[in-house]
Amino acid sequence: MGSTYLGGTGGIPGQNPDDSQIDGGSDGEWIVFFVNGTMTQQAAAFDTGGAVEVDLSITGNVTATEQSTLTVSLACSTAYQGYAVNVTGKLLDGSGNGVEGTNLLAAYTNASGQSWTHISVFNTTVMGDYSLEWVPGGTGNYTIRVSWGGDRNLDAAEAFMNVSTVLLEGKYVFSVVSNSTISDLAFNSTKNALSFTLDGPSGTTGFANFTVAKDLISNPAGIKLFLDGNQIDYIIMSTPDSWLLYFNYQQSSHGVSVDLGSAAQPFVGSLVFFALVFGTIAVVLVISCFGYLKFARRKEVKKKSD
Repeated sequence: MGSTYLGGTGGIPGQNPDDSQIDGGSDGEWIVFFVNGTMTQQAAAFDTGGAVEVDLSITGNVTATEQSTLTVSLACSTAYQGYAVNVTGKLLDGSGNGVEGTNLLAAYTNASGQSWTHISVFNTTVMGDYSLEWVPGGTGNYTIRVSWGGDRNLDAAEAFMNVSTVLLEGKYVFSVVSNSTISDLAFNSTKNALSFTLDGPSGTTGFANFTVAKDLISNPAGIKLFLDGNQIDYIIMSTPDSWLLYFNYQQSSHGVSVDLGSAAQPFVGSLVFFALVFGTIAVVLVISCFGYLKFARRKEVKKKSD
């Protein structure tokens, strides 16, 4: 973490820098900054022209006495048009109370993880909550990081969450969110199945959820979820336009398969099939009507000639 400047003129009672030994000088100034929650106070005395005449050096460090907790959650929309990720969470002090009015920083990195791209700087509410909307530049694998530099009372904190997205027929987006690393997200339109891989440190608990549009799922209870080939239970939550399926596991490397099966509406290949069928029927009807009209016209002409 970097340093956060929080200083100004003044000082510590009984320890204010004094340049009385400097001819024509003025009172000193305390520079206060934090590095990973450790407060460093440094003082310097200035002459009448504002130049540093004596550096009183570092007076000492004050280490934050409480550990802070920062959380982050991601909620994804399902429509490709206007797709966005809602980033929410809380900043809590050591007693579990919300920390108000602090500056947090959000950033993201892609699958390569080589660099972080700034999203936004924002403040916590009176209850320590925060919320912002992030619009990815496209589908793929991302890691979101929310961080705080700490202050004289609370340690610095940061939180991470992973999200992976895949586009379906240019209209819908499947999204997977997890505290594990997500890779190989794919949708098989023939089998109506979603698959992906989760990787995380052994001995810890992982969780994942995926979001699917209600337009694509008639009954989420018909969805089957498999972890390393074994069917497992999941929790279903509803939003106005999507279903959210949540499950947890012991972290390591896992293969996940989501069988939408009969729960899926007839889309993708099925829609193409039905379009071909109905198109063929329509063509047959048009040809039949044309043949009937032609026959009726011949019959009418023959009747008149008789």
